[in-house]
Amino acid sequence: MKSALNKIMIVLIILLAAGAVSMWTGSGQKMIDQISQAISQKKLEMRAKKNDPAAQLELAQLWMTENGNEQKGREMLSRAAAQGLAEAQFIQGTFLLKDGDPQEEAQATELLAAAANQGSEKAGQVLIAYYLSRPDKKENWPKAQPWLEKAYKQGNQAAKKPLAVIYLMDEKLFPKLNEAQEKLVEETISEASDAEFIAAMGLMYEPGTRVNKNVSKAISLYEKAGEKGSKAAMVTMPLFYRDVSEGINP
Repeated sequence: MKSALNKIMIVLIILLAAGAVSMWTGSGQKMIDQISQAISQKKLEMRAKKNDPAAQLELAQLWMTENGNEQKGREMLSRAAAQGLAEAQFIQGTFLLKDGDPQEEAQATELLAAAANQGSEKAGQVLIAYYLSRPDKKENWPKAQPWLEKAYKQGNQAAKKPLAVIYLMDEKLFPKLNEAQEKLVEETISEASDAEFIAAMGLMYEPGTRVNKNVSKAISLYEKAGEKGSKAAMVTMPLFYRDVSEGINP
């Protein structure tokens, strides 16, 4: 009996010891992880202090996300951007636009342009979206156009249609389209599914506004737009045929 009790006690001691080891291992590992993170952050801070822009960016993101200190993080982000780090310029520029302060918009676009000029495609896309979404977007076409062209050359097909619209509508910026620009416009028209856009293109080809006059092309565009439900085309076509019958529009 005594022997059996001894065996039970030994088993209980082993189980308790195993549990204690397991508990210590869990909390101990957590403590080790915390110490390791603290050391890594300290090293990062030392690199940032020596004006390493990559370290400044990483530290800024750490402060803004895990440490919950946005102000401190944005100050460090500003330092990295000032040193010309494209990713930092992109992030800071985007933050400034989101803040919605009109006085900061010029700085935001400068930062985004600097990042885009270093090859940041997303910075160029933000600039395009900013310029084309403003109430005075037509006045901003000259600013949007180079970024649209750059985005299109980089393979961004979404830049094609707004670029074609700028080529056609901004007579001051593009008094005469070159061969490449005309080709882009024609490709955009052939790919278009927007009925009113197609009809508007017909209205340009009929009299030769901004493009070479092409009446047969205008008719084709009006018909295509009408099939898609364009109200403008439905109104324009009867007037067009009336003018033709009266010899006004050969």
